[in-house]
Amino acid sequence: FKIVGFTMEDIMNNSLKPDIDQAAQATKEVAQKLQKQDSADLRKNASSGFKKKMTEGQLADSLKKSNQYLQRPISIVGGLYNGEYFIAQLVFEAKAQSEQPTPGIVSLQKIGKTWKLDDLQLPK
Repeated sequence: FKIVGFTMEDIMNNSLKPDIDQAAQATKEVAQKLQKQDSADLRKNASSGFKKKMTEGQLADSLKKSNQYLQRPISIVGGLYNGEYFIAQLVFEAKAQSEQPTPGIVSLQKIGKTWKLDDLQLPK
């Protein structure tokens, strides 16, 4: 079981496996859907395990509770990859000096040739 840790800059500067590039792109798409609070599309394109853990209503509620953070710019600062899973660390950037950058996590699972949302940890 080999885990490769890297930063998003590593992906841009090295020719890492195309699989990691696809996972990184899928993570960016998930981040955009989070900002749009598109619970229906997030869940529609999620793994069956995610769908078992969270209904669309629960996901919408979770997004609503994290709304103040989802309005901030989201940076993807790195991730862990093992071939089947990609776990990306998100940072919800501070918009004002009174705010602090806040972390979050997105976990994707490779199903066939597609990366699907498998877990999500958002600030509340």
